[in-house]
Amino acid sequence: ADQDAAVAAGSLSPFVLAFTDRDTLYAALETLLPIADAGERRTIEYTLSGAELRPMQAFLDQFWTVRQPADPEGAWLEYRREVGIADFEYGSCPNREGHETDMGWILLRYGRPNTIVQRHNGTQYSPYEIWHYHKAGQFNNRRFLFYTPQVVGECFELLHSDHPQELRNADWLDILKTRELGHSASETSINQLGRRDTCSREEPEDLFFNPR
Repeated sequence: ADQDAAVAAGSLSPFVLAFTDRDTLYAALETLLPIADAGERRTIEYTLSGAELRPMQAFLDQFWTVRQPADPEGAWLEYRREVGIADFEYGSCPNREGHETDMGWILLRYGRPNTIVQRHNGTQYSPYEIWHYHKAGQFNNRRFLFYTPQVVGECFELLHSDHPQELRNADWLDILKTRELGHSASETSINQLGRRDTCSREEPEDLFFNPR
C-alpha cells in the first residue's frame, strides 16, 4: 500500500527513478535478497518478478526509506559497494555472481567476520573455512563453516552454522571428513575422531568452537 501511494503521489526518490530498464532494476532488487526479511524476499521473488517498472521502483524506494529515512540513497549506494566487494572476492564460481554465493550472501547479511580460519591445503579434510562473528545480526559469538567437497578452486558452500537463522547440519564433521577418494569416510582412517588436521594439527571441531 505504501508503495502504491508513493507511485500515485509521484514521490519516488531520484536514485530510484534513475532505473529506466526493467531487467536492470530487477537484477538490482535481487541483490537485496541477503538483507531482506522473509516477506520482502517473497515480494522480490514472486511478485516483482513479473511486475512493471513502476512497482519495482516503488519497492526499492520503500526498502531503503524504511531502513534509512534520513538518507535512503546513501544507504543504497553503500550497499552497492558491498555487493561489488562480494562480486570481486567470490565471483569466480560458475554461473553465479559473487553476491549469489554462500560466502557472498553471509558477507552481505552480517558484514566481515572478525576472524577467519582457512584450511585450503595440506589437510585430510575437504578444504574449509570457518568465519567467526562477535555479533551476527542480533546474536553474539556465531560461526559459519564453509567447505568445498571437491577441490580448491570450486565454490565454497555453507555446510554448518550455529546461527539460529542459518543452515545447521548435525553431521557437518563427518561430511567434512569425506573426500572424493573413491570410498566413504567410514572406510578410512580419517574417520577416526582422534586424527588431527595435518595442516593446523588441530581438529576442525576445535577450530569451530574455539576460533582464533
